Amino acid sequence: MDNASYHSRKIDKSPTTATKKAEIREWLEKKGVTMPDGLLKMQLLHLVTRHIAAVDTNYIIDKMASEHGYGVVRLPTYHCQYNPIELIWAQVKGYMSKRNTFRIADLKPLVHESLNNVTADNWKTCWEARRKTARG
Repeated sequence: MDNASYHSRKIDKSPTTATKKAEIREWLEKKGVTMPDGLLKMQLLHLVTRHIAAVDTNYIIDKMASEHGYGVVRLPTYHCQYNPIELIWAQVKGYMSKRNTFRIADLKPLVHESLNNVTADNWKTCWEARRKTARG
């Protein structure tokens, strides 16, 4: 799994400056942090940063995979060359670019056609290529 933001949504997301003050206080209370009344929002956020290490850093997608008997292995940041799907997307985009009519009505069928042309052998080839890349 790469580190795209939609793959890295935390189960227990910590508050940000966009979070309402009452929600920040509630988050801190759930973490067992005691705080005096009357703190400003920025003071509460400072407390959040001091207690953020204690936050559960599990991701939603990791939990979903685990519930179905799978595990998630995350790729190093900025190393998409290890992800076989990048080669598959290149195949799909190449197929589409050769057959593009530049008509909106033709786009959806062309996407389906290009995706249907991806075979198990394509995946196997891409997986083997990435394993060789990873070994150096």
